[in-house]
Amino acid sequence: MRDRSSRWRARFLRFAFHHFYNSFAWSYDAVSTAVSLGHWREWSRAAIPYLRGRRVLEIAFGTGNLQLDMRLTPGPSPMLGKGEKDCFFGLDLSPDMARIAARKLRRAGAVPSLVRGNVLDLPFAEGAFDSLVLTFPPNFLAAPQAVSEMRRVLAGGGRLIMVDAGWVRKPALVGALINLAFRFTGSVDIRADRLEPLRAAGFAAQVVEQGDTHSTVQVLIAEKSPSGG
Repeated sequence: MRDRSSRWRARFLRFAFHHFYNSFAWSYDAVSTAVSLGHWREWSRAAIPYLRGRRVLEIAFGTGNLQLDMRLTPGPSPMLGKGEKDCFFGLDLSPDMARIAARKLRRAGAVPSLVRGNVLDLPFAEGAFDSLVLTFPPNFLAAPQAVSEMRRVLAGGGRLIMVDAGWVRKPALVGALINLAFRFTGSVDIRADRLEPLRAAGFAAQVVEQGDTHSTVQVLIAEKSPSGG
């Protein structure tokens, strides 16, 4: 019975996410803001302090909010300065998300560097990026090919940063209901099963939490060895 329930849940989530990221992409910003009580974009920005280097690829960029925020927020590296051009790239499989993100970036006066593609076959050269960033993605880490591809396009010493597992703390009752929904979709904790594929591929991986009394989010930071081995 449990196996049947798990299969039903997986099929339902694949169906729901496919339509949410494609035909209903126009609703993404409103829905993500509502279900997180306004914390979603703040949670996504939690990745920015951990970026390394000036060549950054966002995988599954969605509606482009982090693309904008990375351009506006100085990073910890001297080479990741405010207003840097041609440093931030994005890849997404959804043409609907790509159209929304491109419009958003152009309205802000930025030149979009976005491509449509699949994380299982990244259209970039080996070692092309200093950092990869993903925010609330589908479970790409469960696919060995995805982990292999992300490792391939990272330079030696580069970082893979994934933001996931946000919790609403206050108001307590509403937060409890929201967190229950997140548990159903799998965005409640970065478990060991997400770290193991990265460590098996040679990454040094850790999870940090940040937030305040109102909300908390987890950030996974995985580093490729400087030698690339």
